[in-house]
Amino acid sequence: ANRQPTPDTVTATLKLGGKKAGSVTEKVVVRSINDCLFSFPDEEDQPVDCSYMFAAYVNENHPVVQEILTEALKIDEPDGGKLIDAITGYQVDAAGVKKQVEAVYRAIQARGVKYSNITQASVASDSLGAQHVRLIGESARQASANCVDGSVLFCSVLRKMELDPYLVTVPGHMFMGVYLNEDHREQLEIETTMVGASPFKDAVKVGSGTYAKAEDEFEGENPNFQIIEIE
Repeated sequence: ANRQPTPDTVTATLKLGGKKAGSVTEKVVVRSINDCLFSFPDEEDQPVDCSYMFAAYVNENHPVVQEILTEALKIDEPDGGKLIDAITGYQVDAAGVKKQVEAVYRAIQARGVKYSNITQASVASDSLGAQHVRLIGESARQASANCVDGSVLFCSVLRKMELDPYLVTVPGHMFMGVYLNEDHREQLEIETTMVGASPFKDAVKVGSGTYAKAEDEFEGENPNFQIIEIE
């Protein structure tokens, strides 16, 4: 419920054999729920990566997800007819899954969602890595999203469709992808910041290209290139 930084006091009390053995009180700042922590220092001041926390902002049960799915079923083909007739998840082949993903992309695009580079966390810190992330209802209502906001919005809708989406992090950026079949043999990535002005095929071309480039550049486990699977 906390939407802005709030000062608070935390007291820890130790008891031994039922008797108070001492207590420590610290003043703290409770951050906004929109602050996503993605790194913190360990005992030796080395950064500990916790980028997986971005997945906490994926919410397939938010009412706006069902609204977007309803709108996706109304998207037309360029030559007439509907792009998809039903939300079928993995009950169809990879081409059918890709069409469903395109319908979602175009439904979000029809809502007028534009790129908005708001990332500043509510509390400045030299040791903690944190970024402002809109909840998906805020992104939909404000029709604006940065790279993380847009990616968690897309993942929320695709997760509701019982598909397997994932977030992709590269230095200074995030986009998302989805497996096109249950056994994860095929996949595609989407550059979600392009939803405001670019067709689906261009967003896929850029997203998949960025993914392929990162695969070549970063080998093995590397915090500069991570796939955060929502499943």
